[in-house]
Amino acid sequence: MTLPQPPVGVLPRATLVMDLLRRGGDAGARLNELVQATGLPQPTVHRLLADLAESGAVARRGQSYVVGERWGEVGLETTIPGCVADRERTRQVLQRAADVVGDTIYLAARTLGGVGYCMRCDGDSPVRVFTVEVGEVKPLASSYAGLALLSGLPTERRNREVEEVVARMPARWGERDPDMVRERLHLLLGQMDERGWCGGVAVVPGVAGAACCVPRGFSIPRVALTISAAEQRMPTERVPEAAEVLLEAAAELAEIGG
Repeated sequence: MTLPQPPVGVLPRATLVMDLLRRGGDAGARLNELVQATGLPQPTVHRLLADLAESGAVARRGQSYVVGERWGEVGLETTIPGCVADRERTRQVLQRAADVVGDTIYLAARTLGGVGYCMRCDGDSPVRVFTVEVGEVKPLASSYAGLALLSGLPTERRNREVEEVVARMPARWGERDPDMVRERLHLLLGQMDERGWCGGVAVVPGVAGAACCVPRGFSIPRVALTISAAEQRMPTERVPEAAEVLLEAAAELAEIGG
């Protein structure tokens, strides 16, 4: 018997596991069944399931694993967005946008437990701020990109994500007052609702930025673009101009597949 070719990378592996659990319906799947179906080592599958369970994506039911209730409200996509898969074309789009603004642009995708950063392209500015590493996963309400993606989810989920971040604010954030932080996060979500992009609200000292989602028709967005710049390079009046560059790049990425 020919064993399946195991996927490479945490996101493709987690997506495959969730796909198998969705196919299993209420019965779910046992650990040994997932090991056989994925072709991954048992410790790897077990660790994935533990991480998925911690984020609420997976639940135990007897000896089986099933899709967790937390993901029932929005479902879980089992295909990787085209612009994430087609890295070469996507990198060209991001680099053109980074060259225009002169600063760093990230591609980020909604993933299990938050927002994952998939790609970074730098402009020619000698002043750069790297607030996140490619491959890092952050809570949805803790970044411009995450908030852009969070804006497309139900109100209950939005509020829950905001409160989770307010309760455990990142150490680098300048404002520590819970009420002020909550107000700023909801302000950014409101910007997304009103104009399709968010930014210009200080969260991390010395860092400015903006974000928007990659359009996906009538479906919930899965991918976002965000710009990260030193505060002195992006005063408030420059943020809308940078956001327009992001929106144009996002429209290009939508043609590749959001």
